[in-house]
Amino acid sequence: KTIKELELPLMKTFIPDTKRYKKELVADRKAVFRSTLFPASRPLVRGSNLEELITEITYYIKLK
Repeated sequence: KTIKELELPLMKTFIPDTKRYKKELVADRKAVFRSTLFPASRPLVRGSNLEELITEITYYIKLK
């Protein structure tokens, strides 16, 4: 209700629950991307919706 009253856009993209990734990492002992300085490797980004979220944010803040 408040979002609609303020005419704020509601984002469609979301980041999935990370518990799944934590469980997979414990079992597989693979690398984790946690740095904001360096880009994450493609295999780690797959399924995270990160690129879609970034695209949607840039649209809403009018960077593109």
